[in-house]
Amino acid sequence: METAGPFDADVSKRMKLSCACADAASEASIARHAAKQSVQRHIRFPGQWRIILFADETSRSHRTLATRYHVLFFVQCLVFRPDGGPVFARRQTRYCCNRRGVTPDQLDALYRSERMKIAFIGLGIMGRPMAGHLKAAGHDITVVERKSLTAEDRAAFSVAADIAAATAAAEIVILMVPDTPDVEAVLFGAKGVAEGLKPGTLVIDMSSISPTSTKAFAEKIAAKGGDYLDAPVSGGEVGAKQATLTIMVGGSDAAFDRAKPLFDVMGKNVTLVGPIGAGQTCKVANQIIVALTIEAVAEALTFASKAGADPAKVRQALMGGLATSRILELHGERMIKRTFNPGFRIRLHQKDLNLALAAGRDLGVALPNTASTQQLFAAVAAAGGAELDHSGLVKALETLAAHKVAEDA
Repeated sequence: METAGPFDADVSKRMKLSCACADAASEASIARHAAKQSVQRHIRFPGQWRIILFADETSRSHRTLATRYHVLFFVQCLVFRPDGGPVFARRQTRYCCNRRGVTPDQLDALYRSERMKIAFIGLGIMGRPMAGHLKAAGHDITVVERKSLTAEDRAAFSVAADIAAATAAAEIVILMVPDTPDVEAVLFGAKGVAEGLKPGTLVIDMSSISPTSTKAFAEKIAAKGGDYLDAPVSGGEVGAKQATLTIMVGGSDAAFDRAKPLFDVMGKNVTLVGPIGAGQTCKVANQIIVALTIEAVAEALTFASKAGADPAKVRQALMGGLATSRILELHGERMIKRTFNPGFRIRLHQKDLNLALAAGRDLGVALPNTASTQQLFAAVAAAGGAELDHSGLVKALETLAAHKVAEDA
């Protein structure tokens, strides 16, 4: 056992983070963020296992350190594997580090028990960074052979010939594809998930699709001995890259508990909403709110600009009042700066609103503003803007007003 004083550059040097996130975490920056911390013990074991015990587990600086460098600590500790990577195990870490007699064998067993074999289907704008976070957390990730795989993808992930082969090698299968037909094809098409599924495999669909179809897909997977969660996300490309996604989950408590450590790696607001389909229902509600708020921001900025006010100043003023929102902050800025390169494409939001309107018809629920906003999206798409970011909805209102919020760059 080794006793250490303040968490200084010397301690950070001894830690020697060599995991996938090390390129973003220089020793100097670790020391800078942790300079005010007080270390109770720095314990070393043969094989270079290390445990750092802190005096205050609720310290903001500890949380900053953990978030920035993808290192999780629980019960006043940071645990590092021999390869420098962090251990992500809340209960087991608490068990080991509350007892002075922990051995390297115990830690090795802990690491093996927490490392999962995951097939990740769908390396798109959001899927690629999500899979990357799981890999950085120490999990084994298998993807499917595609011409679109980059050299970085091939270096980071195992590559299977087809979806069935990827599924057969996995205990967890994660889907992140565009629409309901895509999910159905991945699950039940030729050489799909169903062909490679083993009893006990957990399928997690993180796509945004029909709640009704989700229930049918889950029943088919259950009939083959698998478990199922629908877990659509919100937060866009930025949230996927920063691992700050909101994840809305439908399924059983047991399946959710099994998947929760993975969700925590990819997002920060994770909620079990209810049974199968509840996650997709929640996502549809989310997309209604997002679409209508984008429309409201676009309408307000178009009005203000044509009235002669500086839209940037109007946005700045509104950010300090009741009208403030993330959409005013992010998408309002896009409308003013004319940056419509896609974070979330108009055609995908059209798909989500189609799901909302179809469900509304089935339930007998009128969604008048959802319908009118869908028409504005359709107008932009008809003019060639289907691949624009959904903040590009402002273009439809600008056409109706014969006035642009701001001139194109």
